[in-house]
Amino acid sequence: MNRSSARALIALAGPTFLPVGFLAKLPLAMGQLGMLLVVADRTGSYTTGGLAAAAIGLGSAAGAPAAGAAADRFGQRIVLLVVAVLYAAGMIGVLLLTQSDASTGMLLAAAALAGLFAPQVGPLARVRWVALVRRVHEPELERQRVTEAFAIEGASDEASFVAGPALVGLLASAAGPNSVPVVIAALSLTAVVAFALHPTATAVRPSHTPHLTAARRGGLPGGATTLLLLLGGSLLGLVFGGTQVGVTSLTAELGHPGAGGLVYGLLGLGSALAGLASARLPQRFALPDRLVAFAAGLAVLSLPMLLVSQMWTVSVFVTLFGCAVAPYLIVLYALAERATPIERAATVMTMLSSAVIVGYAAGTAIAGALADDRGHQAAFAVPVAAGCAAFVLSVLSRPRLRRISPPTSS
Repeated sequence: MNRSSARALIALAGPTFLPVGFLAKLPLAMGQLGMLLVVADRTGSYTTGGLAAAAIGLGSAAGAPAAGAAADRFGQRIVLLVVAVLYAAGMIGVLLLTQSDASTGMLLAAAALAGLFAPQVGPLARVRWVALVRRVHEPELERQRVTEAFAIEGASDEASFVAGPALVGLLASAAGPNSVPVVIAALSLTAVVAFALHPTATAVRPSHTPHLTAARRGGLPGGATTLLLLLGGSLLGLVFGGTQVGVTSLTAELGHPGAGGLVYGLLGLGSALAGLASARLPQRFALPDRLVAFAAGLAVLSLPMLLVSQMWTVSVFVTLFGCAVAPYLIVLYALAERATPIERAATVMTMLSSAVIVGYAAGTAIAGALADDRGHQAAFAVPVAAGCAAFVLSVLSRPRLRRISPPTSS
């Protein structure tokens, strides 16, 4: 992305949109690790802590589509204000339960309930970008600007999911695990509220028209096309989960268990840089063709991880692997935008986010069992298999996807 494009997007959304959006993404990015630490500290069991982290993740996956549908119906502002308060209350509620004699089942239920209200800032920010771009640009420039905006959002997502766990680690080390839910709640009540009240929220108008109400009852927006994109998102989640477990397992085998988070963070670094670079691809390189290319990247760049056995090799190959991640996800969101009317965009964007979360949970569970049984190489087989499956799916989906996003001559 060149400077003039970046300046045009900043002028479109305002100079505060990106920093406010980044801060508003941190409560979600911090939630799972924060929940793991505070519950593990209370119970003395990382197994229970891991279950709590899974509970809040699955709660988020379940709640996100409902939040998206509500945002389509009533507007983003009111929905974000409500979930900001409820997510903060959920975090404090879990913390209070850890200070009581609450059972493990009650802790897990409270974690899942908090996850239901996790603020889905990333998908909703993309919907705002689409509305902003469509309001001021002609169709021939619209696609390029949306692609550039999604690249920025992809980089922001990756940065938040690197910064969030790092912030959790710093807080837990400096002030103890119990400080983490308090900070998450504070960020939810400040940053998420600020994002809700940002002027860009008015760019997306809630839909109340009768014909849209009828369409809303008609099933999945975008039909089979959306279903294919959701499957692609779940495969990317498998990549995330399997890679994280593989990295953690290897660093533990090497005697450096604390380095797992830092090494995995390199995936986000490579992903963010490649995501920004993908905005400069020519428009004649159609989105379905990009999906095939980046899915091939996931498959090919995952293969060397089956051979890693040292800290430097896993660091290098995880960074390289990340270079295919954000471009692939950016294309999925861009195709979802093409397949869905703006009146239902928040629903589909949040569903895609949920698909990634569900895939991540499945990936960690499968790779964890493989790592316990056969070590880190078996765990890394999960992202390899998911990457190969994503490539096959992209090739099979290409004819249908080309109907919603044909190539351009520009």
